[in-house]
Amino acid sequence: MMRSKRSRCLVISIALTTFLASNIAFSQESEIFSPAEWRSVVGDSRTQDELLDVMMKITREGSEATSAGRSGEGRHKLIMSLVLSRYILEYSRSKGEYVSQDLVYSSDKLENSLLSTGVTPAQINDAQRNLYIIMPKIAPLPSMRPVNAGESAPIVAAIRKKMIDPNSLIIDKVYMYAPLNGIRGACAVFNAKNRMGGYAGRQSIIVYYENSQWNAGSASAIVNCEDMKALYRNHALRD
Repeated sequence: MMRSKRSRCLVISIALTTFLASNIAFSQESEIFSPAEWRSVVGDSRTQDELLDVMMKITREGSEATSAGRSGEGRHKLIMSLVLSRYILEYSRSKGEYVSQDLVYSSDKLENSLLSTGVTPAQINDAQRNLYIIMPKIAPLPSMRPVNAGESAPIVAAIRKKMIDPNSLIIDKVYMYAPLNGIRGACAVFNAKNRMGGYAGRQSIIVYYENSQWNAGSASAIVNCEDMKALYRNHALRD
């Protein structure tokens, strides 16, 4: 499964390279991305694989139109491709599904390319708003901020309890997430010794405040608390 998704994302990257090579300056004329148009493009596709297939198709069509000199059609389809990639990434993360870094890279590359050729953030946001009308709703990710001095002590203490060698714990950063569903949460990036006595490398961990106390979850190889937001959100909103 992972290999097939990566292959699709590589095809998308190739299509984007075609778009970049065209070097056509798009006009800033208004676009209409109606819910009806999105329904005709997306159809009944809802799974990550199905949506990746749709994204690959419209990206290829947009690149081909741009290369053929039909810049308006190319711009329209490539904006749709960008918005669909955003939705795939956000929805997949919200469901705890695998997210290809190739897709993350391709999405960022396409957004930067479109903006550099005259497409405006307003055009992209209009397309995104109408896509989200017809697709399954995604609970927003929480905001986060650095913890203050008075908040960090009990959070670090909870993390220390999870360590094989509590005295080896080295805290890099600690962030507080906005409360969700009555649950508070924090995320820390840390390093600590493993069972072999050596430092395992930087990891992250989420600490939840439930039942009047802080309790640490399992450590993750992800070292960016921004990317851990979905895990906290899904825990807080679980049935």
